[in-house]
Amino acid sequence: MILWIRTILFFLLIHPFLCLSACHAEEYHTVKRVIDGDTLQLDNNERLRLIGVDTPEVHESGKLYRDAYRSHRDIETIQFLGKKSSAFTKKMALGKRVLLKYDKTNNPIKHRDKYGRLLVYAFLEDGTFLNAEIIRQGYGNVYTNLYFSHLDEFRQYEKEAREHKRGLWADASMPQASPETQIQGSPPVSGTSQNIVYVTTTSGRYHRDWCRYLKQSAIPMSLEEAKAKGYSPCSVCKPPL
Repeated sequence: MILWIRTILFFLLIHPFLCLSACHAEEYHTVKRVIDGDTLQLDNNERLRLIGVDTPEVHESGKLYRDAYRSHRDIETIQFLGKKSSAFTKKMALGKRVLLKYDKTNNPIKHRDKYGRLLVYAFLEDGTFLNAEIIRQGYGNVYTNLYFSHLDEFRQYEKEAREHKRGLWADASMPQASPETQIQGSPPVSGTSQNIVYVTTTSGRYHRDWCRYLKQSAIPMSLEEAKAKGYSPCSVCKPPL
């Protein structure tokens, strides 16, 4: 009897780890919807964020304005390029079965970003590595804010796409890399311009671009302009004074 109880207790203790492993085993699903160039929805309604890929924004959001500000392009240009990127991903994956694989570097955040999307590598049934193909064919930038296992490989693909003017690189207006911050669970790495801050339409504070208070809106401006307009620094993200 005591042995039986110990066996049950042992199983209960290791069960969360067994579940975590099972939940992140390789699996096939059908792509039901392409939300944008780097985000998919599956037949089970799970939303995927393709690891290491950043495509121009299509939808009205804070990232759309950040993409435009950082690339010195207007909103319409960013959305136009975003639609081209989305069209490429649709052509590649919509209605097709994909094999999902995970990157161990995302284990600490349980393979989900701050929006709850599953962070994955997606492979088509013919073996095509979808994340890499988007970069290789020039329909997205490499997301470089956080390390991932294929980072160096993806950088080489982007370099070649630029040199050969593939996909969006054929357009002189292709935006430079503008990763949506915290997409894989962490604040941006060092190197973000200290002269750019973000404000919202609903408060008198200015923020760093990864601040949680920018979820609904994010209007970029220089630090000097924000201070001149009477904005004060956010106490959470602690932007420069």
